[in-house]
Amino acid sequence: MRPPCEVVVKIVLPSIRALVAKGLIEKYDMTQKKVSEKLGVTQPAISQYMGGKHAFWKELTENEEIMDLINDFEERLMVGESEIFDITSMICDICMRIRSSDEFRNLYEEHLELHGCDICR
Repeated sequence: MRPPCEVVVKIVLPSIRALVAKGLIEKYDMTQKKVSEKLGVTQPAISQYMGGKHAFWKELTENEEIMDLINDFEERLMVGESEIFDITSMICDICMRIRSSDEFRNLYEEHLELHGCDICR
């Protein structure tokens, strides 16, 4: 059995980064290189995110509360609130909200064929 944290690391965190990267590039005309520096990942990772290789992010865009958190994160990055502690804290807040969402429960159940799980609630 895989714990929810494994699904977070493999699917949720890349999806958060993909949404933030997409927002920074589309809303603020940032380059992939600049986005990679702000997020602390490589430019090829940003390229993969933009190529849609993390399909879970599409489900997250339908959750208004999660998207509000992601949009706030993007804005904070743009105004310079990008110290490592702030970035980590914001990503953790978004991740915790995702873990309590129906989207995550469906993803977790799908990957583990585990139905009725409420560990993250």
